[in-house]
Amino acid sequence: MKRPRRGNQTASPTARTSRTLTPDDLAARWAGRVSRRTLDNWRSSGRGPAFEKSGWQIRYRLEDVKAYETQNRMRRSPAPKDPAQ
Repeated sequence: MKRPRRGNQTASPTARTSRTLTPDDLAARWAGRVSRRTLDNWRSSGRGPAFEKSGWQIRYRLEDVKAYETQNRMRRSPAPKDPAQ
């Protein structure tokens, strides 16, 4: 009979990578407003959030994605003033 493991001795693969996003994950996070292909183009032209590359794998750190979202948040321009006032 196997003894049950105690505590969290080894992190699951999901737990180890939960702080990073793949390009597909990032496209899903941005609800399809930015496609995977757009992310590919941004990386090749030096735009978009910072990323890490290990071999052929691309990963975006969640903290870098959040910083990019904060810095590039769309702001609405103020409503035009009514000239009659």
